[in-house]
Amino acid sequence: MKILKKYHIYIYIFLVICAITIISIKLIDLKKTKAIEIERKEIDDKTPISDTIPTIDFAKLRKKYKNSDIKAAIRIKNDSFEEIVFKTNNNYYYLNHNYLKKKGNGEIFIDYRLDLDNSKIKVLYASGSSKSKYFKRYYDEQYYTKHKYLELETEKIVYKYEVVSIYSKYISYKEFECKKILNDSLYTYNLDLDDNDEFLIINTTIDKKKIAIVSKKV
Repeated sequence: MKILKKYHIYIYIFLVICAITIISIKLIDLKKTKAIEIERKEIDDKTPISDTIPTIDFAKLRKKYKNSDIKAAIRIKNDSFEEIVFKTNNNYYYLNHNYLKKKGNGEIFIDYRLDLDNSKIKVLYASGSSKSKYFKRYYDEQYYTKHKYLELETEKIVYKYEVVSIYSKYISYKEFECKKILNDSLYTYNLDLDDNDEFLIINTTIDKKKIAIVSKKV
């Protein structure tokens, strides 16, 4: 009987060690995938300073995280929000894969058919990202007033945009029409729009509803 009890104690200790090991591995993995750390370029006396000159070292990021899909960054002026933008050969992979290419929360990515520097209308998808709910702040006019400007930084330049409306569903670059945007928007902040303008669109999900943050290049 004593031998049996002793045997049970060993099994219990073994199970506790296994549980601690599994939890530790999960915590380490969570720490690794928590957030991508953005690397900045080193600034020297010879480097010109301008708010349109890129500051992010994308080559270093691609090497560090072994991910060639790292292409740009999106940020909200006067806010801490800054996220890396990815691009692959489809519009679904980064809905449920992170920057380490592991399944889980997704990342913000650009429509694979578009060019970050040459497309007149740039469409980003943020529904898979854990930060997608952040854009709900644009429902608040007071927040909008202080954070109306977005920046899209590529390896070549920093593009500046002004948020002009919150649209009631996703927008495709093929179907973009200013008149339709103005008529069907949930919120409109700027009525001075023209189909010849350049736009940045962020398709995302707020409260399980598909919406689009529409911004105009300034």
